[in-house]
Amino acid sequence: MQFRNDSQRRAVFASFSVFSKKPDYSQETWQKEIAGVPKYKIDEYYRGIWGKLEPQLEGRNILVRYEHGGEQIVRRHPPGSSSYTTINDVDDLSEIVREHGIELWPETSKKGDLGRADMLVLDVDNMGGVSESKMKDVSKAVYDKMNDLTGVTPYIVSTHGGYHIVAKLDKPRPYRTLRKKIDKGVITPLQKELPYVSGKYGKSDVYLDKTPIKVHGSTKAYGSLNLPDLGISEKLSIYDIDAYKRDRLR
Repeated sequence: MQFRNDSQRRAVFASFSVFSKKPDYSQETWQKEIAGVPKYKIDEYYRGIWGKLEPQLEGRNILVRYEHGGEQIVRRHPPGSSSYTTINDVDDLSEIVREHGIELWPETSKKGDLGRADMLVLDVDNMGGVSESKMKDVSKAVYDKMNDLTGVTPYIVSTHGGYHIVAKLDKPRPYRTLRKKIDKGVITPLQKELPYVSGKYGKSDVYLDKTPIKVHGSTKAYGSLNLPDLGISEKLSIYDIDAYKRDRLR
C-alpha cells in the first residue's frame, strides 16, 4: 500500500487497531486492579486513543512508570531485558499494561539521533505549597516566552504537580544548543520577572527544570494516564488550561 504522506499512513494504521485482536480480558491477570481500576479497562482506554499516541511514541525510546503493590517503579527497559523500551504498535502497549506499566514518557529525541532533540521541553515544577493559580501563571509565562523563542506554538501537558511546556521543533537540534537557548530566552528573564521562580533546584517555590533537554530526556505523552490516581494527562492549550479538570478512568 502506498501512502501520500505520514498523516495518511498514521490514520490507516490507527484504524487497524480497531480490528486488532484484543487480549482475553477474562484472564485473571487482566482482572487485577491498579488504583481500583481493572487492567483491562486501562488497556481498552489506550487502544481507544492509539491514533493520538502513535505519532508521539513512534521511533522513540519510552520511559515507562509501572505500579506494583502500591509502589511506583520507573523503567527504561522492559522487565527482564537490557534493551530500551519501544512501542511500535498497540499490541506492544497492551503488553506493557499487562505488566502494570501505566505512564508513558517518550524521549525528546528519535532513536537514531540521540544527540539532538526535536522537542523543546521545560518542566514547571511545584516545589511545595504553591497555589494552582500561581502555577498556571508561571506556565503561561513560560508558554509565551517559548513561543517567542521558537516561533512554534507550544502545548502544555499536565504532570505530577506541575506542567511540561512542549514545543515541537521543525528539525532536531543539539541538546547543548537548546539548553543555552532556553536559559537565555526563558529561564533567565523569568527569574527577573517572577521572584518565586528559579532555574536552580531548591532555590525557589517554582523550579524551571530543563532536565528533559538532555540525552534520554523525556516528556509525558498527552493522553497518558497518571499514577497513582489514573488521572489523564491531557494536551492543553493556553486557552483551556484554566478549565482543565482531572478526568478519572472509572
